[in-house]
Amino acid sequence: MLALTELTGWNVTYIRIGIEAFVLLAGWLLGGPVSFGTFLFCVTIGSMPAWCCRNAKRSQAACLDRPPALGRKG
Repeated sequence: MLALTELTGWNVTYIRIGIEAFVLLAGWLLGGPVSFGTFLFCVTIGSMPAWCCRNAKRSQAACLDRPPALGRKG
């Protein structure tokens, strides 16, 4: 997923949705059940890695930019 993002320059969300759609199609062609929930999962799971990466970067920046904690005397 991240390699495809680096190669194409596309957003992680679109790459992930494409991967999930390909797997959904392959499963359906092999005879697996596809319903509304399967399609909904395919579309919504694509945005989760992008959201997590964005928040992880924000958390990392907040932790690294924070001044060191001062110990208590006594």
